[in-house]
Amino acid sequence: MISLSQSQAPNSLAFEDTVANICWSPTTPREFACTSWDSKVTLVEILESESSQALIRQKFSKTVEYPCLSVGWLHQTNNLIAGSINGDVNKIDGEREALMRIGSHEDAVKGVYSPANNCILSLAYDKKLKIWDPRQSTAVGTLSLGLKPTCASFLFPHLAIGFDNHAVGIFDLTDFRAFENPKPENYADLRLTINDAQLSSISISKEGVIFIGSHSGTSNISTFTRGPDGKVTLNHHLSYRIHKLDPGQGGNTSNLRMQYSVNVVGLHPTMRDVGFTAGRDGGICFINFERKLWLGKISCTPVPIAEAKLSPDGKYLAYAAGYDWSIGIEGAKSYKSQLKVECLERSNGETHPVFISRRVENR
Repeated sequence: MISLSQSQAPNSLAFEDTVANICWSPTTPREFACTSWDSKVTLVEILESESSQALIRQKFSKTVEYPCLSVGWLHQTNNLIAGSINGDVNKIDGEREALMRIGSHEDAVKGVYSPANNCILSLAYDKKLKIWDPRQSTAVGTLSLGLKPTCASFLFPHLAIGFDNHAVGIFDLTDFRAFENPKPENYADLRLTINDAQLSSISISKEGVIFIGSHSGTSNISTFTRGPDGKVTLNHHLSYRIHKLDPGQGGNTSNLRMQYSVNVVGLHPTMRDVGFTAGRDGGICFINFERKLWLGKISCTPVPIAEAKLSPDGKYLAYAAGYDWSIGIEGAKSYKSQLKVECLERSNGETHPVFISRRVENR
């Protein structure tokens, strides 16, 4: 188990409010963007990765009018796209840092994606998925989902969305410009495996694995298939709870087990059977879900982990500690927000000592 320094160091960036979203650059391996509740869109660069934590620096930070819940990269460019809580979809020039409003939704934008040149997809709380051409001022397509999204993951051609009724929609966007409004067969119900809790995070892989976290602390790993009739079927593989403290452990002085929410889940981009969860307990836990082995835990901070993303090559894990929205608005800004990058594969070829075998109980 690795215990990291709690003091702010050259390997961390401080924010006035919690980081909402992280997205790695698809063209520049050591760069990623993040949005935060202090109305900043920030571009970060990794400078060095000899130790367990990388040295990072802020390349630029753009202040926008409203906080952005989501950030992405315009297809095959260095330009950013961001969706804000007032419904705006924005483009930010990666060189000149100029901001351009593309269009808007009627509610906050939860996700922004760019599957092709001059194409942006935006997913919002107004229960709509819109298709934009950044050269035009109006949407070129609008799809009514009928449900409010709480989390989403996009890996072309699949878009997986967790909804507020605890269902998951998995959509094939191979021909996204001709995509019609979703039908009931696009949805799969997770209530039996996720304990009827709000879905907090979701991740999909090209192998058809779907990984889901919830505010109840339960994580679920399933595979999905689509039949000739278009019906999506989830094949349950594993449900488990790992972000917890038993009586007498850590700061738990009660006679009850403390169960923490799962705020982030992710699948390793090159190890097809490895995933991670991050939670309110401030830890990031890795699992080999095929063998049902707990690989290890990175104890990052006593502050909740609000967001975390693996780089496309799997060498770096960018994570942000800050306020945990699962406990309500009362404690907003009660935690110091910071951003760090963990090196899972260092530049000298050494791998991270996170891999410790331990069986995960299927529960």
